[in-house]
Amino acid sequence: MFGLNKKDSVNQSIKYIARFLVKNIEKSKNIIGITGSYDNKKMKFSICKKICEEILEYKKSVCILDTDYMLGSTEKFETKSLSSVVFDEVIREEISNSSHSYDIVIMNAPCILSNVVSLDYLSLCNKIFLLERYMYTKYNDFENILGKLKDNNLVVSGIISYS
Repeated sequence: MFGLNKKDSVNQSIKYIARFLVKNIEKSKNIIGITGSYDNKKMKFSICKKICEEILEYKKSVCILDTDYMLGSTEKFETKSLSSVVFDEVIREEISNSSHSYDIVIMNAPCILSNVVSLDYLSLCNKIFLLERYMYTKYNDFENILGKLKDNNLVVSGIISYS
């Protein structure tokens, strides 16, 4: 009766991360990368979408740059699909233009363990968050992803967990 069910818990986490991003992101450092060691494309896109919807509640403009295969459309904000197999000057320019056009840009990056190009995308992000599913993420995969990020001088700003 007094506890939160799983859906409420996930929604509270989404509200928390949206509030954190709105309060702590500067306009010049507004590209947020979201990836994870557990490769669940549909759930990751859904959570990115919900984070953006919460950011809109703060009257901020937001966009998703999806490099992990567009899995849905959005009605309230723009979603741009970028190739996850190439990283070239055209894509770099699109990311730069988006960072100037929106208050916050969420980059949905593929799992690093299954797509090495993710490291190139994440290198343009000002903050990187790992989206990890409780009881599904393997400890070895989690350690492996942290090692790959560290080897590429990329720092994890936080972990968003869901069940």
